[in-house]
Amino acid sequence: MKNFSIIVFTMYSRLNHILKVVWGIVSLHIPIKKNVVCFDSFGGQYNDNPKYVSEELHRQCPNITIVWNHSGKGKEEQWQRFADHMDEKYSRNGYIKLWIPNSPNEKALKELRNIIEDKTELRKYFEEIYEELRKKKS
Repeated sequence: MKNFSIIVFTMYSRLNHILKVVWGIVSLHIPIKKNVVCFDSFGGQYNDNPKYVSEELHRQCPNITIVWNHSGKGKEEQWQRFADHMDEKYSRNGYIKLWIPNSPNEKALKELRNIIEDKTELRKYFEEIYEELRKKKS
């Protein structure tokens, strides 16, 4: 098994090097737009550090156009992905568990779980987030 790991690592390292070289050549021929910044977040979600960096950048430099890379999915596909993600992560059966009972986080998680169970309420929040992101794109 050790030899297999070494072979896989070596193949990965070589492939990674080849991809860097190819990207270096290709990127020389891609036009660069001034005052445009593209953000991406793991899974195409508007969250975590990219979200806060983009918001601070927009606050400090309002003349910069901020573009978010996304999966290209339609609104209904994004809704389904959002609902599934919320259910898998935060619902009563989700993998997020609390270690501190009676804390403010526990109360917030209970509220969130109630929203997730009520699909109409969850859809309302999705619509608000979707519209906010759509406005930021234009």
